[in-house]
Amino acid sequence: MSTAPQTFRGLTASQIETFHREGYLILPDLFCDDDLQPAIDDLHRAIDAKAAELVAAGELSQDYRECGFEDRLARISRETDAVALSLWNGVLHGPGFFRLISNPKLLDAAESLCGEELIASSVYRLRPKIPHYNYGAVPWHQDSAYFEPYCDKSLVLIAWIPLVDADAENGCLWVIPGSHKWALYDQRPHDNPDEFDFAGESYGFDDSGEIPVEVQAGDVVFFNGYLLHRSRKNRSADDYRRVLVNHYMNAWSRLPWQTPEGETAARADFRDIVMICGEDPYAWKGIEDRASISLRKCKAIEERQSA
Repeated sequence: MSTAPQTFRGLTASQIETFHREGYLILPDLFCDDDLQPAIDDLHRAIDAKAAELVAAGELSQDYRECGFEDRLARISRETDAVALSLWNGVLHGPGFFRLISNPKLLDAAESLCGEELIASSVYRLRPKIPHYNYGAVPWHQDSAYFEPYCDKSLVLIAWIPLVDADAENGCLWVIPGSHKWALYDQRPHDNPDEFDFAGESYGFDDSGEIPVEVQAGDVVFFNGYLLHRSRKNRSADDYRRVLVNHYMNAWSRLPWQTPEGETAARADFRDIVMICGEDPYAWKGIEDRASISLRKCKAIEERQSA
Protein backbone atom coordinates (compact mmCIF):
# COMPACT_ATOMS: atom_id res chain seq x y z
CA MET A 1 0.00 0.00 0.00
CA SER A 2 1.24 3.47 -0.86
CA THR A 3 1.90 5.78 2.11
CA ALA A 4 1.54 9.03 0.18
CA PRO A 5 -1.55 10.53 -1.51
CA GLN A 6 -1.58 10.21 -5.29
CA THR A 7 -3.41 12.06 -8.01
CA PHE A 8 -5.90 9.91 -9.90
CA ARG A 9 -8.02 10.96 -12.88
CA GLY A 10 -9.98 7.88 -13.81
CA LEU A 11 -9.32 4.66 -15.66
CA THR A 12 -7.22 4.25 -18.77
CA ALA A 13 -8.68 2.86 -21.99
CA SER A 14 -6.78 -0.37 -21.34
CA GLN A 15 -8.25 -0.71 -17.85
CA ILE A 16 -11.76 -0.11 -19.13
CA GLU A 17 -11.24 -2.75 -21.84
CA THR A 18 -9.98 -5.23 -19.22
CA PHE A 19 -13.01 -4.61 -17.02
CA HIS A 20 -15.47 -5.21 -19.85
CA ARG A 21 -13.58 -8.30 -21.08
CA GLU A 22 -12.94 -10.01 -17.75
CA GLY A 23 -15.81 -8.61 -15.67
CA TYR A 24 -13.48 -7.34 -12.96
CA LEU A 25 -10.51 -5.03 -12.51
CA ILE A 26 -7.87 -4.63 -9.80
CA LEU A 27 -6.75 -1.06 -9.07
CA PRO A 28 -3.42 -1.42 -7.23
CA ASP A 29 -2.56 1.16 -4.55
CA LEU A 30 -5.60 3.32 -5.21
CA PHE A 31 -5.69 4.28 -1.53
CA CYS A 32 -2.87 5.35 0.75
CA ASP A 33 -2.66 4.85 4.52
CA ASP A 34 -4.33 8.19 5.21
CA ASP A 35 -7.30 7.23 3.01
CA LEU A 36 -7.95 4.00 4.90
CA GLN A 37 -7.24 5.20 8.44
CA PRO A 38 -10.60 6.93 9.14
CA ALA A 39 -12.47 3.72 8.29
CA ILE A 40 -10.05 1.72 10.44
CA ASP A 41 -10.64 4.21 13.28
CA ASP A 42 -14.41 3.69 12.95
CA LEU A 43 -13.85 -0.03 13.28
CA HIS A 44 -11.53 0.38 16.29
CA ARG A 45 -14.13 2.49 18.11
CA ALA A 46 -16.84 -0.07 17.49
CA ILE A 47 -14.64 -2.93 18.73
CA ASP A 48 -13.56 -0.89 21.78
CA ALA A 49 -17.15 -0.19 22.76
CA LYS A 50 -18.42 -3.75 22.35
CA ALA A 51 -15.36 -5.30 24.01
CA ALA A 52 -15.69 -2.97 27.02
CA GLU A 53 -19.37 -3.93 27.33
CA LEU A 54 -18.52 -7.64 27.31
CA VAL A 55 -15.65 -7.27 29.78
CA ALA A 56 -17.96 -5.40 32.16
CA ALA A 57 -20.55 -8.17 31.81
CA GLY A 58 -17.96 -10.86 32.51
CA GLU A 59 -18.32 -12.37 29.03
CA LEU A 60 -14.79 -11.46 27.86
CA SER A 61 -11.61 -11.77 29.92
CA GLN A 62 -9.92 -8.67 28.46
CA ASP A 63 -10.38 -6.15 25.66
CA TYR A 64 -7.18 -7.17 23.79
CA ARG A 65 -6.47 -3.52 23.11
CA GLU A 66 -2.75 -4.24 22.97
CA CYS A 67 -3.21 -6.41 19.87
CA GLY A 68 -2.73 -4.99 16.41
CA PHE A 69 -5.44 -4.24 13.86
CA GLU A 70 -4.54 -7.44 12.00
CA ASP A 71 -5.34 -9.92 14.80
CA ARG A 72 -7.33 -8.23 17.61
CA LEU A 73 -10.77 -9.42 16.56
CA ALA A 74 -9.49 -12.94 15.90
CA ARG A 75 -8.13 -13.05 19.46
CA ILE A 76 -11.42 -11.80 20.88
CA SER A 77 -13.37 -14.30 18.81
CA ARG A 78 -11.57 -17.19 20.47
CA GLU A 79 -13.65 -16.31 23.54
CA THR A 80 -16.85 -14.91 22.03
CA ASP A 81 -18.33 -14.17 18.62
CA ALA A 82 -20.45 -11.30 19.99
CA VAL A 83 -18.06 -8.60 18.82
CA ALA A 84 -17.74 -9.96 15.29
CA LEU A 85 -21.51 -10.37 14.95
CA SER A 86 -22.01 -6.76 16.09
CA LEU A 87 -20.03 -5.57 13.07
CA TRP A 88 -21.52 -7.84 10.44
CA ASN A 89 -23.14 -6.96 7.12
CA GLY A 90 -24.49 -3.42 7.21
CA VAL A 91 -24.76 -3.02 10.99
CA LEU A 92 -21.67 -0.83 11.39
CA HIS A 93 -21.68 2.66 9.90
CA GLY A 94 -19.49 5.70 10.46
CA PRO A 95 -18.08 8.87 8.88
CA GLY A 96 -14.79 7.13 8.10
CA PHE A 97 -16.55 4.47 6.05
CA PHE A 98 -18.55 7.08 4.16
CA ARG A 99 -15.41 9.11 3.45
CA LEU A 100 -13.85 6.01 1.93
CA ILE A 101 -16.75 5.09 -0.37
CA SER A 102 -16.98 8.74 -1.48
CA ASN A 103 -13.22 9.22 -1.93
CA PRO A 104 -12.60 11.22 -5.14
CA LYS A 105 -10.11 8.66 -6.44
CA LEU A 106 -12.67 5.88 -6.12
CA LEU A 107 -15.40 7.99 -7.69
CA ASP A 108 -13.16 9.03 -10.58
CA ALA A 109 -12.62 5.36 -11.35
CA ALA A 110 -16.31 4.50 -10.99
CA GLU A 111 -17.29 7.41 -13.25
CA SER A 112 -15.10 5.93 -15.98
CA LEU A 113 -17.46 2.94 -16.06
CA CYS A 114 -20.84 4.28 -14.94
CA GLY A 115 -20.89 7.93 -15.97
CA GLU A 116 -20.51 11.20 -14.12
CA GLU A 117 -23.70 11.02 -12.02
CA LEU A 118 -23.49 8.21 -9.46
CA ILE A 119 -25.75 6.77 -6.81
CA ALA A 120 -24.43 4.44 -4.13
CA SER A 121 -26.10 1.84 -1.99
CA SER A 122 -27.56 3.38 1.16
CA VAL A 123 -26.20 0.41 3.13
CA TYR A 124 -22.46 -0.13 2.72
CA ARG A 125 -21.21 -3.32 4.28
CA LEU A 126 -18.21 -4.28 6.30
CA ARG A 127 -17.43 -7.95 5.68
CA PRO A 128 -15.31 -9.29 8.55
CA LYS A 129 -14.08 -12.84 8.13
CA ILE A 130 -12.83 -14.47 11.32
CA PRO A 131 -10.50 -17.48 11.15
CA HIS A 132 -12.40 -20.79 10.96
CA TYR A 133 -15.88 -19.24 11.02
CA ASN A 134 -17.99 -19.73 7.93
CA TYR A 135 -20.04 -16.53 8.11
CA GLY A 136 -18.72 -14.20 5.47
CA ALA A 137 -17.83 -17.21 3.33
CA VAL A 138 -20.35 -17.00 0.50
CA PRO A 139 -20.88 -19.61 -2.26
CA TRP A 140 -21.09 -18.83 -5.97
CA HIS A 141 -23.44 -15.92 -6.63
CA GLN A 142 -23.99 -12.83 -8.74
CA ASP A 143 -24.87 -9.56 -7.04
CA SER A 144 -27.29 -8.66 -9.85
CA ALA A 145 -29.44 -11.59 -8.75
CA TYR A 146 -30.50 -9.45 -5.80
CA PHE A 147 -31.50 -6.50 -7.99
CA GLU A 148 -34.69 -6.17 -10.01
CA PRO A 149 -34.48 -6.98 -13.76
CA TYR A 150 -35.04 -3.29 -14.52
CA CYS A 151 -31.55 -2.60 -13.19
CA ASP A 152 -29.99 -4.68 -15.97
CA LYS A 153 -30.23 -1.64 -18.23
CA SER A 154 -27.44 -0.07 -16.17
CA LEU A 155 -24.13 -1.42 -14.91
CA VAL A 156 -24.22 -2.49 -11.26
CA LEU A 157 -20.64 -1.81 -10.19
CA ILE A 158 -19.30 -3.39 -7.02
CA ALA A 159 -16.31 -1.88 -5.22
CA TRP A 160 -14.53 -4.43 -3.00
CA ILE A 161 -12.16 -2.50 -0.70
CA PRO A 162 -9.78 -4.52 1.51
CA LEU A 163 -8.65 -2.82 4.72
CA VAL A 164 -5.98 -5.53 5.14
CA ASP A 165 -4.26 -7.84 2.67
CA ALA A 166 -6.61 -10.54 1.33
CA ASP A 167 -5.27 -13.83 0.01
CA ALA A 168 -6.41 -17.39 -0.58
CA GLU A 169 -5.63 -18.39 3.01
CA ASN A 170 -7.62 -15.66 4.80
CA GLY A 171 -10.60 -15.65 2.45
CA CYS A 172 -10.03 -13.50 -0.62
CA LEU A 173 -12.47 -13.13 -3.50
CA TRP A 174 -12.59 -15.89 -6.14
CA VAL A 175 -14.01 -15.11 -9.59
CA ILE A 176 -14.65 -16.77 -12.94
CA PRO A 177 -13.22 -14.30 -15.50
CA GLY A 178 -15.65 -13.49 -18.29
CA SER A 179 -18.65 -15.07 -16.55
CA HIS A 180 -20.47 -11.72 -16.52
CA LYS A 181 -21.22 -12.43 -20.21
CA TRP A 182 -22.92 -15.77 -19.57
CA ALA A 183 -26.31 -15.52 -17.88
CA LEU A 184 -28.03 -14.72 -14.59
CA TYR A 185 -28.16 -18.11 -12.87
CA ASP A 186 -30.76 -19.59 -10.55
CA GLN A 187 -29.87 -20.30 -6.94
CA ARG A 188 -30.38 -23.29 -4.66
CA PRO A 189 -29.32 -24.29 -1.13
CA HIS A 190 -25.72 -25.49 -1.14
CA ASP A 191 -24.47 -28.73 0.42
CA ASN A 192 -21.29 -27.46 2.08
CA PRO A 193 -22.27 -25.84 5.42
CA ASP A 194 -18.77 -26.31 6.84
CA GLU A 195 -17.35 -24.01 4.16
CA PHE A 196 -20.06 -21.43 3.41
CA ASP A 197 -22.77 -19.55 5.25
CA PHE A 198 -26.47 -19.99 4.55
CA ALA A 199 -26.64 -17.87 1.38
CA GLY A 200 -28.04 -19.49 -1.75
CA GLU A 201 -25.66 -20.93 -4.35
CA SER A 202 -25.79 -20.12 -8.05
CA TYR A 203 -25.50 -23.25 -10.20
CA GLY A 204 -25.55 -24.58 -13.77
CA PHE A 205 -22.12 -23.52 -15.05
CA ASP A 206 -18.52 -24.73 -15.27
CA ASP A 207 -16.43 -23.23 -12.46
CA SER A 208 -13.13 -24.86 -13.44
CA GLY A 209 -11.75 -21.51 -14.59
CA GLU A 210 -12.04 -19.81 -11.20
CA ILE A 211 -9.06 -17.81 -9.93
CA PRO A 212 -8.24 -16.10 -6.61
CA VAL A 213 -8.16 -12.31 -6.55
CA GLU A 214 -5.37 -11.69 -4.06
CA VAL A 215 -4.97 -8.02 -3.17
CA GLN A 216 -3.28 -5.76 -0.66
CA ALA A 217 -4.70 -3.10 1.62
CA GLY A 218 -5.04 0.03 -0.50
CA ASP A 219 -6.04 -1.89 -3.64
CA VAL A 220 -9.62 -1.86 -4.91
CA VAL A 221 -11.42 -4.56 -6.91
CA PHE A 222 -14.21 -3.46 -9.25
CA PHE A 223 -16.51 -6.12 -10.65
CA ASN A 224 -19.66 -6.38 -12.72
CA GLY A 225 -22.90 -7.35 -10.98
CA TYR A 226 -23.21 -10.37 -13.30
CA LEU A 227 -19.74 -11.74 -12.46
CA LEU A 228 -19.81 -15.11 -10.71
CA HIS A 229 -17.79 -14.88 -7.51
CA ARG A 230 -17.45 -16.47 -4.10
CA SER A 231 -15.16 -16.50 -1.07
CA ARG A 232 -14.13 -19.40 1.12
CA LYS A 233 -13.76 -19.31 4.89
CA ASN A 234 -10.69 -17.90 6.58
CA ARG A 235 -8.12 -20.66 7.20
CA SER A 236 -5.41 -18.50 8.72
CA ALA A 237 -4.44 -18.65 12.39
CA ASP A 238 -5.09 -15.04 13.47
CA ASP A 239 -5.50 -13.05 10.26
CA TYR A 240 -8.85 -11.29 10.49
CA ARG A 241 -9.91 -10.28 6.98
CA ARG A 242 -11.83 -6.97 6.71
CA VAL A 243 -13.40 -5.73 3.49
CA LEU A 244 -15.74 -2.83 2.82
CA VAL A 245 -18.19 -3.45 -0.03
CA ASN A 246 -20.43 -0.99 -1.84
CA HIS A 247 -22.51 -0.82 -5.03
CA TYR A 248 -22.62 2.04 -7.53
CA MET A 249 -24.93 2.78 -10.45
CA ASN A 250 -25.51 5.61 -12.86
CA ALA A 251 -27.88 8.11 -11.25
CA TRP A 252 -30.21 7.97 -14.27
CA SER A 253 -31.01 4.37 -13.28
CA ARG A 254 -34.50 4.08 -11.89
CA LEU A 255 -35.06 1.50 -9.16
CA PRO A 256 -38.67 0.29 -9.19
CA TRP A 257 -38.43 -1.73 -5.97
CA GLN A 258 -41.19 -2.05 -3.38
CA THR A 259 -43.68 -0.51 -5.79
CA PRO A 260 -46.49 1.24 -3.85
CA GLU A 261 -49.96 -0.16 -4.36
CA GLY A 262 -51.60 1.31 -7.42
CA GLU A 263 -48.33 2.47 -9.00
CA THR A 264 -46.93 0.77 -12.09
CA ALA A 265 -43.32 -0.38 -12.37
CA ALA A 266 -42.93 2.01 -15.29
CA ARG A 267 -43.44 4.98 -12.95
CA ALA A 268 -42.07 3.64 -9.66
CA ASP A 269 -38.66 4.63 -8.34
CA PHE A 270 -37.10 3.55 -5.03
CA ARG A 271 -35.65 6.84 -3.75
CA ASP A 272 -33.75 5.62 -0.69
CA ILE A 273 -30.39 6.26 -2.36
CA VAL A 274 -27.17 8.18 -1.69
CA MET A 275 -26.29 10.69 -4.40
CA ILE A 276 -22.56 10.22 -4.28
CA CYS A 277 -21.33 12.19 -7.29
CA GLY A 278 -22.71 14.74 -9.76
CA GLU A 279 -26.26 16.10 -9.94
CA ASP A 280 -29.36 14.06 -9.12
CA PRO A 281 -31.43 13.95 -12.33
CA TYR A 282 -34.50 13.06 -10.27
CA ALA A 283 -33.97 15.58 -7.46
CA TRP A 284 -37.53 16.80 -7.85
CA LYS A 285 -38.72 13.43 -6.50
CA GLY A 286 -36.94 13.92 -3.18
CA ILE A 287 -35.15 11.30 -1.06
CA GLU A 288 -36.96 8.69 1.04
CA ASP A 289 -35.94 6.76 4.15
CA ARG A 290 -37.33 3.32 3.36
CA ALA A 291 -34.50 0.80 3.61
CA SER A 292 -33.82 -1.21 6.74
CA ILE A 293 -30.70 -3.08 7.74
CA SER A 294 -30.93 -6.86 7.49
CA LEU A 295 -28.47 -9.59 8.40
CA ARG A 296 -27.49 -12.45 6.16
CA LYS A 297 -28.50 -15.65 7.89
CA CYS A 298 -25.56 -17.58 9.26
CA LYS A 299 -25.08 -20.52 11.56
CA ALA A 300 -23.35 -18.47 14.27
CA ILE A 301 -26.23 -15.98 14.53
CA GLU A 302 -28.89 -18.69 14.61
CA GLU A 303 -27.05 -20.64 17.31
CA ARG A 304 -26.61 -17.47 19.38
CA GLN A 305 -30.32 -16.59 19.08
CA SER A 306 -31.44 -20.08 20.09
CA ALA A 307 -29.08 -20.31 23.09
